[in-house]
Amino acid sequence: MLDGWTLNVLGPVELRCGTTVLAVSGGRARTLLLCLLANAGQVPSEALVEALWGPSPPPGARATLKSHAAHLRAVLRQSGADLHGHRGTYELALGPVKLDVTTFELLCAEARRLEPADALRHLERALALWRGAAFADARDEPFAIATVARLDELRLQAVEMASAAKLALSRHDEVITDIGSLVRDHPLRETLRGQLMLALYRSGRQADALRAYGELRTTLRDELGVDPSPELQQLELAILSQRADLT
Repeated sequence: MLDGWTLNVLGPVELRCGTTVLAVSGGRARTLLLCLLANAGQVPSEALVEALWGPSPPPGARATLKSHAAHLRAVLRQSGADLHGHRGTYELALGPVKLDVTTFELLCAEARRLEPADALRHLERALALWRGAAFADARDEPFAIATVARLDELRLQAVEMASAAKLALSRHDEVITDIGSLVRDHPLRETLRGQLMLALYRSGRQADALRAYGELRTTLRDELGVDPSPELQQLELAILSQRADLT
């Protein structure tokens, strides 16, 4: 049995050990694997048939599913993982194979208990596991939507935690670079906006910090009919008055 294999879904799906990658060829075999991974590794045959062929599967879809499962099983067994079919359900057994999502979540959980410098090291390791969008091969598939949304949110939270650690370590210039584009992509996310405001202010850019707040206020009023949170309003006032504890 080989050691050191990881099954990666924080990007296109791949089964890797160092520089060796086991290809899961065939679109439906990959979809089968992704559906299992998006559903805690256990899915009824009926749900897999629908994931692979939609609500109107062709005749013989169940037999074809078994063929795809056999192909996937052969690939998985090269790494020490396996795929079991029993009583109308398929179950993914990872065995010694690590899942990048699990490693990511463990690193983030540990970071929450650490001081900024150590937390940042954990978070940088966690974010480095991302090779693109989570479940990049199947982001729009119905079976993956909830998992994708959860992982995207966890990634943003990890970025916010990393930014908070950098602000605590006076690395505000890096924060501006790190989250500038994310603020544009997530214009209603107040934590990111507040971190950008503080980083800009600490970089001697008070006007830009206030402009960032004004953009959020306008967007919130136009799209949701609300004002920024009291916390962000207080941050704006602190920046306006150049409060000493902001530096």
